[in-house]
Amino acid sequence: MKETVKALQDQTFHLIDGMKAVDPAIRTVRIGVVAYRDLNDKKRFEILPFTDERDRIRDFVTSLQASFNEGANTKDIPEDVFGAYDQTLKLDWNTAITNARIMIHIADAPPHGTYYQPDDFKERDCFSKGDPHGLTHDNLMPRFQALGIDIAIGQINFCQSTLIKRCQKVYERCRSFALPRK
Repeated sequence: MKETVKALQDQTFHLIDGMKAVDPAIRTVRIGVVAYRDLNDKKRFEILPFTDERDRIRDFVTSLQASFNEGANTKDIPEDVFGAYDQTLKLDWNTAITNARIMIHIADAPPHGTYYQPDDFKERDCFSKGDPHGLTHDNLMPRFQALGIDIAIGQINFCQSTLIKRCQKVYERCRSFALPRK
């Protein structure tokens, strides 16, 4: 996960500037961040509400650190992806301010539940029956759709493949893209 945090830190402003370059009509890009860990971590979420203030974005993103929960079961690889999606939906997506809403999900681990995992991960999930709060792609994707939020899931490795396929079956505005590995 350290590589994922580092990539976010390195690429945030390239992303903003790239959006503006693609469409010169874009004057303001508001960024919100939901950094997440696993269900049993002490600091499960770190949230930056939407802002266009580059200094706030930079300070928040550079303060993020990958963490390892000392008391956690080290065999548990999946993360609280659906908890993060739920937190993302709680951000102020103020439709009066913007006409383009995109959630970019970058992760290196699948969500909890063997339904979303590659075969070799199925023995490595402490919540193999899925999110203990009942969050699934089936009940989250319609909420993104209702808000008109496009979803782009960055694939660092193969771990997100099953999640992407399942989300795309429910929501056509869910796409994926490959992220280069160093």
